[in-house]
Amino acid sequence: MLTFRPDTHVTEAERHSSGMNEISSLKAANEYTSSMDHGESVTGIPAFHNREEEAEFWDTHDVTDYLDELRPVQVRFAPNLSTGMTVRLDPDDRDALGRIAAERGVGPSTLVRMWIKERLRAESSS
Repeated sequence: MLTFRPDTHVTEAERHSSGMNEISSLKAANEYTSSMDHGESVTGIPAFHNREEEAEFWDTHDVTDYLDELRPVQVRFAPNLSTGMTVRLDPDDRDALGRIAAERGVGPSTLVRMWIKERLRAESSS
């Protein structure tokens, strides 16, 4: 599958947790200015600290104003993740998990998968 996205940094953990095995892209200039048809200046796509910041940006900006900054990337998705598992958490732990996940710009279940994978790797290497 070939798709277009702004050049952003994707961590190894995000690549694995989202099922992406390979991402290749070209590095875009950090600051870019182009003229739109009506003469206004558009500053380049900023670096985002999390997905919420990126979502807020795209809610108020038009991607067609930034086409020169988009680069093709190769994305392969892994087959469906293995079977699900239910884990019971008390409300305080569930709230803390949601808060930490939001700070990192991922969903709670993604954060739990990342933590489990980290711990399993640590256990297998010791």
